Amino acid sequence: MSLSSQHLQQVDQLPEDWELIPLSDDKAPMKVSGTEMRIAWKERSWSKEDFPSMNGDTHAVGVKCGVASGGLLVMDFDASQDDPGSAKRCFKSATGFEVSDLPITVSWTSGKPGRAALAFTVPMDYWEEMPNRKTWGENGIDLLEARFSDHYCAVIGAHPETPGYKFLKGRSPDLLQVAEAPEWLLEVITRKTESKPVKPSSDDAARAVEMLKCIDPAENQNYRCWLRVGIALHHTDEGLLDAWTEWSKQMDNFKSDDECLKKWLSFKPKEGGLSIGSLHKWAKPGGYKEPVTEPNGGVKGGSPIDEWDEVLKGLVDPEHPCFEKNSIRRQIRAATSARELGVSASPNHVRATLLQHQRNLITGTAEKGTKGGEKAKFKQKEYLINNLIAMRCLTGIAAFNKVGKTKVATDLVASLIYQIPFLGNPEWTPAPPPPEGHKFILWWVDQPGADSSNYLKARGLMDADGTLHPQIVSLYTEEDDLAWDDQGMDRLIQDTANNPGAILITDSFFACIQRVHGNDQEPEAGGALIDVQTLLSQTETTHVCLFHSPKETGPVGINAIRGHGSAGGAVSGCISMHFLEKKDPQTGKWVADKENPHRRMVYEGRGPYIDLLIRGDWENGTFNVLGNFQQKLGELTADDRKASTIDELTPGQRETLEFLAGACGIWKDPNGATAQQVAACRVQHLNREPTPSEVESTRRQLNALVKEQLASQTKKGQTFKYTIRS
Repeated sequence: MSLSSQHLQQVDQLPEDWELIPLSDDKAPMKVSGTEMRIAWKERSWSKEDFPSMNGDTHAVGVKCGVASGGLLVMDFDASQDDPGSAKRCFKSATGFEVSDLPITVSWTSGKPGRAALAFTVPMDYWEEMPNRKTWGENGIDLLEARFSDHYCAVIGAHPETPGYKFLKGRSPDLLQVAEAPEWLLEVITRKTESKPVKPSSDDAARAVEMLKCIDPAENQNYRCWLRVGIALHHTDEGLLDAWTEWSKQMDNFKSDDECLKKWLSFKPKEGGLSIGSLHKWAKPGGYKEPVTEPNGGVKGGSPIDEWDEVLKGLVDPEHPCFEKNSIRRQIRAATSARELGVSASPNHVRATLLQHQRNLITGTAEKGTKGGEKAKFKQKEYLINNLIAMRCLTGIAAFNKVGKTKVATDLVASLIYQIPFLGNPEWTPAPPPPEGHKFILWWVDQPGADSSNYLKARGLMDADGTLHPQIVSLYTEEDDLAWDDQGMDRLIQDTANNPGAILITDSFFACIQRVHGNDQEPEAGGALIDVQTLLSQTETTHVCLFHSPKETGPVGINAIRGHGSAGGAVSGCISMHFLEKKDPQTGKWVADKENPHRRMVYEGRGPYIDLLIRGDWENGTFNVLGNFQQKLGELTADDRKASTIDELTPGQRETLEFLAGACGIWKDPNGATAQQVAACRVQHLNREPTPSEVESTRRQLNALVKEQLASQTKKGQTFKYTIRS
């Protein structure tokens, strides 16, 4: 297959500093004028203009790696045929990072599953240290290769086993530039394997060596078992490499000392998960017994409960090699570990323990304390929106369908980008922007793209031609098919790591967990939210998550969040929005007044309780704050559909209705006011307490208002409280 016109167009789009070479249909440098080019290609150079004239003979186009192409590094993922994920797994093992941690760059593939090439530029300071080629693999098979000088890579055209090379979606050179290789990747590639780790130093090192003698190498020579013993030794003492290497040499499939060293250097020195307690468990069947010690001396292994606790810490910690990002698999592994260690743990106990360890990881939740006589040092609370939405915390927005929660979220973006008061309230001023401006990740997977465009265009956050505001670094909609599964979590990790300090707005919680857990009532659903918060705390990301309410009218504040209780417990505050109500002329029942542009807005959480009436401005796609909800009783009396009921009230009932609004505004109890408090408002101008008969008369009037469905009654203990129906 010769180069097509489309191939030649792709050649024109390649970076100008890339040196290209013509390839035959077997990916080898082609013959030119009878000369075998397998050697000569290093000395000769071709320009883009040469390829059209060679099109009859050239089947593919390659690029010279290394210094010849301005420091081009190609990471070649060459997964095995029966295991497409092996190359990515090898990358994680070699570097300690996920492939998704790499910056987005020009990438292409031959079309084979699990195989791809990623291009990066290497700064000149590293050129002398870069090896020409470095490989990593499993069981003697190379799965990952770093190519630099004196090597090339096919990019465009024919492949002997597939329809040909193609650029990955959104990764072609006409759409983005080649990214610079991150320092952590270059450190792994340039790492000299001759360097030796430190000598054993901890008190547990000698015990670990004795335990290792009781762990049979023949029964642990598959890759996973071999690796876990290495991790446990490394976490016990970083100087136990020689002990692991000597133990590994007893295996039939032992490769080399160098292989053990490379793997050892990739382990992260973080406590938790596999440790000396794990070695103790594996050594006991082989006959290991703890040495007898003096009553006040020696060390002892951890109890099974302590060891299980360490395993769970590793499962929830994103920095730990045993981290399991899938919450369902995490619970299975935790339960399996409990059985292996002989720990009695119910499913609820497993979930609760995992959740507690997740909360402990979230920035700011660890108890540090201040001793008596010491000066307390507390970080001042910072707000994105003054006295409403806190920085680096999780704030919820809860509402029933079509109440307007996405409009409120859009107004938040506009407020911070354009530095205007949130919802038109002069008290809700936005935080001043950092030098590069507030950045946003809009994870709107519950919204079709067309609806998202309408919301954004209405607030000037998207141009008429669909161009997104540059401070919105990512917009994901329903069409992107993302959730909080493995793929979605990888994307979140990548976006937040690449944009530290960005503000994440999720719409909605239900859409993110439905595909993973079925519905938002499952206990695992709350765990998924805490998973996300654990990850976001690493980059101090402020998260605003939109929740569905359980019904059209009902609980307010945090209670308006639909989902498992642990989801509501994760938020630092919640803005809930509600339809007003109207009396159905046919049934006589109070129902949601969906045609009314007014909404009730309640804030509950770490801050003062707020209860407001807001009005929708549909043309501009937002709401405006009108004032205290209870003090806006005139909005209720102005409604023609309710005015007739109010007109039929006796003067005493109408007066009681007004005093009920005043009492609710004074005491600010979300459950309402008592008859005693309403009666006190009635005689407040007389500067005295109400008499028992005045309280009883007020109670009768309030009960009449409840019967007319103009007020609601709730019982708290032995006390009845009343509030105006919205």
